[in-house]
Amino acid sequence: VNDKTWWYPRTAPEEVEPGKLLLSLRSREILEIDTAARTSRKLVSLPVEPVGQPCLERTSLLIGKSLLAVGCADGIIRAFDLAKPATPLWEKPCDPDRPAPEGTLATGLLPRAGGAFVALYLRGRLTNFNMVNGQENWSVALRCPLAPGNRLPASPQETVLALVHKDGVVTAFDLAAREKLWELSVVQALDEAADAVVGADGIFVVTRDG
Repeated sequence: VNDKTWWYPRTAPEEVEPGKLLLSLRSREILEIDTAARTSRKLVSLPVEPVGQPCLERTSLLIGKSLLAVGCADGIIRAFDLAKPATPLWEKPCDPDRPAPEGTLATGLLPRAGGAFVALYLRGRLTNFNMVNGQENWSVALRCPLAPGNRLPASPQETVLALVHKDGVVTAFDLAAREKLWELSVVQALDEAADAVVGADGIFVVTRDG
């Protein structure tokens, strides 16, 4: 592909520990950047482009290895043992009931405590996976498909999500309790939500009319 932006990042760098960033590239690579040394190293090469940020567990509490899970554009989540990155430790469809493109991820993966991560599907489903073997710990269906541009919290300590659906409705969801907190309905035209962000003082919603 003759495209000068081919090597550009898919998302902004993510700090995984002080002085270390993860960067997902359109070239199907995940890089680790050392900001102090100003160096980078390739962690894995993927068969297709990554979706959003990967999930890194530096030292797995379950098996004592460095593990990396990545959601990919073909609807497959792939996990790697970084000591043997050539072959996935496991791989499975994001949504076995719906093939891509419907059964693909809405955004990157969110690390959670206990060697797990959360994946958010475009068709409106949240699933918590075991990092070591890909087993589903729990899964919750939301009210309807999601709009593009949704995001998960940047920190594993954050538990509240603000999700925008295709019809402009906003759902607030508590990951810790695994339950919906509230839903903001659309009252009239142009009240549909275009974006929603969780802040320290609450959830901020931007409507389509600004």
